[in-house]
Amino acid sequence: MAGEEARFVANNFRYEWVVLGTSSVDGRTLSVAPGSPDHGVVAGLVSLGLLEQGGEVIGTMGKMRFTPLAAKLLARLLRPLAAHSDGAN
Repeated sequence: MAGEEARFVANNFRYEWVVLGTSSVDGRTLSVAPGSPDHGVVAGLVSLGLLEQGGEVIGTMGKMRFTPLAAKLLARLLRPLAAHSDGAN
């Protein structure tokens, strides 16, 4: 995993959905513009199994969500930061 992919997960995990496009979305959905630097990052996260298609329900078609693996990865990324801020070694 590249640093940009780790940054994207850390900065955007709070969103319930990720969509590719420029349309207006609600506060639970992150819109990533086609051709933007983050568009390539999203493709990488899909190939790593950290983002998956939302499903076949009408409201989730075309949307992606972070996988449980992404949650585990985020916990690992943040663990050293929490230990450092608590004064632990």
